[in-house]
This record gives sequence, structure tokens and C-alpha cells, in this order.
Amino acid sequence: MLMDIATEELSHLEIIGSLVGMPNNGAKGTEEEGEMYRTITGAGNDSHLTSLLYGGGPPLINSGGISWTAVYIDTIGKITADLRSNIAAEACAKILYERLINITDEVGVKNALGVL
Repeated sequence: MLMDIATEELSHLEIIGSLVGMPNNGAKGTEEEGEMYRTITGAGNDSHLTSLLYGGGPPLINSGGISWTAVYIDTIGKITADLRSNIAAEACAKILYERLINITDEVGVKNALGVL
């Protein structure tokens, strides 16, 4: 059962990752825009460096730039309490997905969120 839950959650992450990447498909920028981005984000964020460090994907950091750690894992060690906590988190996520569906006009995004 836990393996099934993990597989389901990983598929959700895959969908979210695709949603994050959708707006950038086919995006092109000018040299000036690239230079402005580099000045905003700081030196050393060239695409080749990003590809080497993060495998071409996004880094595992939060919005404040703090790296992901095991501290983000929420568990108290009792399986029934942890599963109930997960059920509550899933209910909150479902509400969030429904709200996002209501505010977007993009059909692909609505379909992907509907799967979640």
C-alpha cells in the first residue's frame, strides 16, 4: 500500500513539473533579456552551469533559495496518525487545485490540474 501511495505521489510531482515547464516551451529571449536575467539572479547562473548542477531541471530549493532537506518531511512516527495527516494534506491540495482551475483560462493547465 505504501509503495502504491509513493508511486501516486511521484506521478503528481511529474504532472506539477510539466505544468511548471509548460509556459517556457518554445520561449525565446533576446541577448539583452538574458543579460538582464543574469544581473537579477547573480553571476554563475548560466545555462551550462545549471545543466551540470541540476541535470537541466530546477534546483530543489524553496522560494527563499534554501535547499531542500529532510526537515520538510512531516511525520510523528505513528503510521495511522501519519496517514491521517496525509489525507488532510491531500484534501487541502484538492481545494487548491480546484481554485487554480477556476482562475485559469489555459485548457492544458485545467486538464492537468483535473487529473490531480
